[in-house]
Amino acid sequence: MKPTAHASGVALMLAGVAYASWVLGGWLNPRGDIRDGYLSELSAATQAHHVFFAAADIVAGLLVVLAVLITVLSPSAPGSAALRRLKPLPLALGWLFLGMFGAATVADAALPMDCAPYRDTTCALLERSNHLSVSHQMHAITSSLAVIGAIASMLALTVAVPRLRPAGIVLAIIEIGAAVTSLPAMFGGQWLGVIQRVQVATVSVWLVAVGAAIVRYRAPASQRRAALIRAGPGRQIAADRTLVHVVSDGTGSPAVLLEPGLGGAWFDWDLLVPLLTGQHRVIRMDRPGPDASPHAAGAMTLRREADRLAALITVLDLAKPIVVAHSLGALYAEAFARWYPTRIGGLVLVDPSCEPDARQRGPVRRRLAAWAQAAAPALGAVAGVTGLARVFGPPLRAKAMRVMTRSVTAPGAPEDVGAVYGDGRMAASVLTGLIAYRDLAADLLRLRAEQPFPDVPVVVLTALGDVDGDGAARHAALACQLGGRQVVLPNARHMLHIDHPDTVAAAVESLQVVR
Repeated sequence: MKPTAHASGVALMLAGVAYASWVLGGWLNPRGDIRDGYLSELSAATQAHHVFFAAADIVAGLLVVLAVLITVLSPSAPGSAALRRLKPLPLALGWLFLGMFGAATVADAALPMDCAPYRDTTCALLERSNHLSVSHQMHAITSSLAVIGAIASMLALTVAVPRLRPAGIVLAIIEIGAAVTSLPAMFGGQWLGVIQRVQVATVSVWLVAVGAAIVRYRAPASQRRAALIRAGPGRQIAADRTLVHVVSDGTGSPAVLLEPGLGGAWFDWDLLVPLLTGQHRVIRMDRPGPDASPHAAGAMTLRREADRLAALITVLDLAKPIVVAHSLGALYAEAFARWYPTRIGGLVLVDPSCEPDARQRGPVRRRLAAWAQAAAPALGAVAGVTGLARVFGPPLRAKAMRVMTRSVTAPGAPEDVGAVYGDGRMAASVLTGLIAYRDLAADLLRLRAEQPFPDVPVVVLTALGDVDGDGAARHAALACQLGGRQVVLPNARHMLHIDHPDTVAAAVESLQVVR
C-alpha cells in the first residue's frame, strides 16, 4: 500500500473518531437533553464547551474532504487502486457524496445554532418567529445536506465495492431508518436526541469502515497481474529526476533508441524491433506519464525532454546511438541533437511533426498553458478513478489505429492495451502534449537559429496516406535543413513504423553506411 492510499484510509478513520465527539456531551454538558434535544445544541453559541464540539466536527469534515481529494487527485491513492472496481459510476458518486458530507459537516459547524431551542423556551419562541440569525436558520440546511451525503455515499459505495457490502447494507438501513423517524420525532418533540445520536454514530462507524477497508486493502491477483503488464517486459530507470520505462532487446552497436510520439507505447514498435535486434541493441522508451513511466513534474519543455533523453543515454551507457523518433518525438530528438551534438550517431524521423510557421504564445497564454499542463495529471487521475479511462481509452486507441495505419491488427496484446490506455495517466500524457505542442514547435524554431545541427546522418520518412496539403514539402525542407534525405511513402499512414517497419529498418541501416 502506497503512502497516499494509506493516508486516505487513516484520514477517514480519524474523521469517524472526531465525528463521535458527541459521546463526551453527557460529561462536558450534563444539562443537555440527551433524549429529546437536538444533537447540534452541543455546538450552540450559548452552550458550555460549544467550541470543542464545533471544532471536532470541523476537523471531521476536513479530514473527509482531504481523503476524497487524495483519492481523486493521486494516481496511487485508493480511488485508482484500493477501491477501483467493476462499477465506476457508483464509485465516482460514492466519493462525490462523501465529499459532499464532509463539506456540509464543515459548514454545519461553521454555522452553529444561536441557542438551544429544546432547552431554552425563549430560544424556541425566537426560532418559531424567525428572529434568530441566518447562521441558525442555515444550520438546518447544512445538517440535511450532511445526512443526504452520508446516506448517498453509503448506498453508492456499497454498490461499487463488494468488500464494503455487508457493513454498508446494514449501516445504510440504520441510517435511512433514523433519518425517516427523525421527522415525526422532531414534530412530536420526543426522542429526537436519541435518533440523531444513532444517525451520527452510524456515520462514524461508516467512516471507520471505509478507512479500514482502504488501509487493509490488498489488490486481487488480476489487478496485480495488470500492474505487471503495465510495467511491460522492461524496467524503470531514473533519468533526470524522472522514472522512465524502457525495454531493451538484442545486442550490437550502434544502439538504436526508439522515441515515441504523442500517446505512443512500447508495444507500438513490436513489428520493427525484430528487424533490428540482429545487429543492434534496441531500446524502447515510454514518455513520462503513460504506461509505467510516472507523470513528470513541471511543464513539458524542449529543454526538459532533451535533458531527460541525454540522462537516459548516460544511464544506459549508449555510445552515440541512432535515435528513431516518431511524430511529436521528433521535436525532442532534434532538440537533443542540437544541445548534445556529440551524444548522437544518427537520426531517423518517422513522419515527424513539422511546424515551420509556429509562433510563440504571449506571456499570459503561455502561463495559462503551463497551468493547464499542471492540471492534466489531476484530470487524468479523475478519469482513472471514475473508470472513464478504462471505458473510453482502449476503444479510442483502436479507432486511432484504424485511422493512422493500414494494418488490420495493431500491435499490442489486448491486456497490454487495456492496461496502458485504460489508465488515466495516458489521458494526462496526451492532454499535456496537446497543450504544450504549440510552444514546443515554436521553441524548436528559435533553437534552430541559436544552435547548429551536428554533422550526423539523417533520414526523414514521410507518410502521405492520411494527410492533405504540403506535408511532403515541409518534410523535404526539414531534411534539407538537417543535411539529410527524405523517403516518401505515398500509401503509408502516420504510424509508419507499423505499416512499413521494413522501411524504417532500412533507414536505420543506411545511416551506418553514411557513418
